[in-house]
Amino acid sequence: DAIGVREANAVDLVKNLCGKKAQWVLDPTLLLTKKDWNDIAVVPEVVKNFQNGYILLYELTSCPYILRLAYHLNKTLSLPIVRVCKSASIEDKDKTILNITDAGPAEFIGLFSNAQLVITNSFHGTAFSINLERNFYTVVPLRKQNNSRQQSLLRLFGLENRLLMEGEQFPSVNDVSIDYDPVRKLLSEKRNKSIQFLTDNCR
Repeated sequence: DAIGVREANAVDLVKNLCGKKAQWVLDPTLLLTKKDWNDIAVVPEVVKNFQNGYILLYELTSCPYILRLAYHLNKTLSLPIVRVCKSASIEDKDKTILNITDAGPAEFIGLFSNAQLVITNSFHGTAFSINLERNFYTVVPLRKQNNSRQQSLLRLFGLENRLLMEGEQFPSVNDVSIDYDPVRKLLSEKRNKSIQFLTDNCR
């Protein structure tokens, strides 16, 4: 009866595949507010001593460029590096990185919420960074063409400059901070429209 999709390109895909009209809506994680997520967040004890925050790495797939970027920003910003690992098996032995291998959902949110900067190649890493109003960079590979979810999300909020292609020149430390005032307004508007879509079609 109704089809909602979470990326702009999927609207045309649905139309071409089955002739039906789809509506572009926010990912479900973005339907909750920053406060909603922070109400359940738990900050792991091991990062509470980082008074000035930290650089958080969240990689769905291993990416040497992300690691090099983290080291670069670690030197220029003097922030420790923390990695939230989806699997303990990918933990490395580099003593300059604090690997969190036992984070549950609440700790996952807490790590994002308290990060000074997030570097990720995950769509949801990007979504949570935006929703929790963190400085961040989203890294996408040149060799793959399935980056439309991240790209359309960043375009939606005018944050295209947070997208980095693997191998490109590292951003200036002066460009790390994000002005979230316009993003906050857009997110609120899109959230209301997405919730209305669900309300109208789930009776």
